Amino acid sequence: MTHWQVLEIESTKDIKKIKRAYAIKLKKIDIDNEPDKFQQLKEAFDCAINEVKIQSELHQNQEVLSNTSSTDELPLSDDSHAEKLNSMEITDQAIFTIDDNQSELLEEPCAIVNNFFTKLNSFTAELTYFDDLAGWQLLLAGSKDWDIDTFSTNQQIIYSFLSENHYQIMSHRVLKYIVDTIDLHSLIENSHSMEMFNFLEDLLCTPDFDFSIYQNISEESREKYFRSRYLLYLNLNFVPINHDTILELSEACLKITNTDPALIILQICYQIVLDYSLQTNDKAIVNNLLHQLEDNDFLNYSKVQDYLRMYILACSGQHKYVLPSEYINTKRLIPDIPFKLSAGYIAYKQKNNRLKQDYWQPLIKIGFKFENKQHQPVAKDEKNLSKFLMVAFFALIVITALGRSFSLTSKNTKISKQLTSISAYSSIYNSRYTRLKDASDLSSQLVYYLNYSSEEDEKDFQKFLDTYFSEHAKEQVLNVDKSKLTKNDSFGVFPTIDFVEKYGYVEAVGNSSLSNPLFVLQKENDIVVNILGPGFDELSDNDWTALIEDIRVRPSTSSNIFFLSFLLSKNRKAESSSETFKKYFTDDVLALIDHNIDLTTEERFKNAYDKLVVDPDEKKAYDLIFDKTDKLLMILSFNSYGCIDHIYGENWEKLSTDKIDNLVALLEE
Repeated sequence: MTHWQVLEIESTKDIKKIKRAYAIKLKKIDIDNEPDKFQQLKEAFDCAINEVKIQSELHQNQEVLSNTSSTDELPLSDDSHAEKLNSMEITDQAIFTIDDNQSELLEEPCAIVNNFFTKLNSFTAELTYFDDLAGWQLLLAGSKDWDIDTFSTNQQIIYSFLSENHYQIMSHRVLKYIVDTIDLHSLIENSHSMEMFNFLEDLLCTPDFDFSIYQNISEESREKYFRSRYLLYLNLNFVPINHDTILELSEACLKITNTDPALIILQICYQIVLDYSLQTNDKAIVNNLLHQLEDNDFLNYSKVQDYLRMYILACSGQHKYVLPSEYINTKRLIPDIPFKLSAGYIAYKQKNNRLKQDYWQPLIKIGFKFENKQHQPVAKDEKNLSKFLMVAFFALIVITALGRSFSLTSKNTKISKQLTSISAYSSIYNSRYTRLKDASDLSSQLVYYLNYSSEEDEKDFQKFLDTYFSEHAKEQVLNVDKSKLTKNDSFGVFPTIDFVEKYGYVEAVGNSSLSNPLFVLQKENDIVVNILGPGFDELSDNDWTALIEDIRVRPSTSSNIFFLSFLLSKNRKAESSSETFKKYFTDDVLALIDHNIDLTTEERFKNAYDKLVVDPDEKKAYDLIFDKTDKLLMILSFNSYGCIDHIYGENWEKLSTDKIDNLVALLEE
């Protein structure tokens, strides 16, 4: 099966299409339980990207460097680039690794990046960027004309901007446009970073609140208001419910404006969380808040109004309402917990126990406590707090009825407590790292224990070490110098397994391209016997680079490069002359490839598939290539480095029948 068949797309030079196909397929794979499928998909993706790189390199050779030999794709300077992105200060020197012959060629891309960064800063400084779709369209209008390096760098700039919590104060439609236009899906999918995956999920699941209210808010209060509103929404979606934080955020929002329909909806949602059956006073509060929505022409919230009206009817014992399923919470205007609480209660009033369980069972699983009474914050006087809550809500109603509004520039506005809420949000967000602990692969668990474990994990950590590590490796983990641990994507775990002649079986841990690996595990019989890398057994720079390069060149990758850049290539002469191509083959095989350069491309290879097998006697890997009828077409063998050192088949080298039979038998075993 070719890499294109694995990705389920036609051969293409469009990187976006390749990345989209990869993202679609990846979503269908359980990485923890289907590692083989994931590895096959990742190899297919790598091969497809390599093909585009080779073709891009050819284009550079022909049009730019016609007087020089082929070169590898110009690399990004990882360290300086990451450092500058973190501080959001981009310079020419931070973007590319440039030699004297290339500096002139890269002048234009650097100028484009710097110009884009300047425009982004100017645009966002205007404090109208929250929902200015036309402004974002103008800013990103030239993205289709960016070359690969420029696109990648600008993509990182946008990601850095959004990940600094700016996405919390931007409209859903703007975020969706940005994600689609600069293909943030691919950046995050390729990173294999759990934090980045979760970030994308949060970004795409932001509530579709209306942002036109910003016109009625002073510039200095806009970011504070929208962030407080978002955090209020977020806190209504987590258990245990933090009542103190919710009240603080509500107060912060009310001091800035009291006419935002989204805020009114969130106040109603809090009443639902306090008591989903709505006692008499609660019902009156919700009814009055609902009237405020109805007194204004808020078209974006019409479905929410209909649903809440239906819910109040249910609480009143009336039966003129429909099933909650007819209200689709597509815009996520109601946080999930209040929605499930209210929908379950409607089902309960309809005596539909099955539907009630469908809504309430997920809440029970996440630890929500069902108490049919008002929940009070910890360490507060219940009576005083109840009065405060009632006064706060009725004050909103009275003020609206009288047509009064709070001063937008009030010097008494206090948002400082919001920092506590942001901190609370961060702790919730960081708790997701526990997924690493529960992962099936050893590498993910080790990254968790090194970076995110707590005292509660002490027993599990010791058991983990006793099970998978030799005494020497245990000492390495326990005495690791954490200040030296690589921090680039240290929570995004992507293990790459290989056999390296000097080190034996190893497992390299880092991002998908191993551009900045965290460490390399040396294994014997599935036990870690040594750990190589910063903070552990540190190699010289040359030895470390050589080790990582060796791991990058693996039999599966070499086989796919041969398949796509020679067997199926329509431009094999140029592609096989590139440096990227050459590093996957021995010199003898390159000479053989050059000899067969004019072989016709055969249709039978288009539907071919391959299977890797290791001969235990030789300790050598082979790749057997079959056509769609399972007829053996070709056999590739690999040296200890992972390069193809022999090609057996018609018009190539000859392999004895006994050896072929032996390999097929090994495959069947």
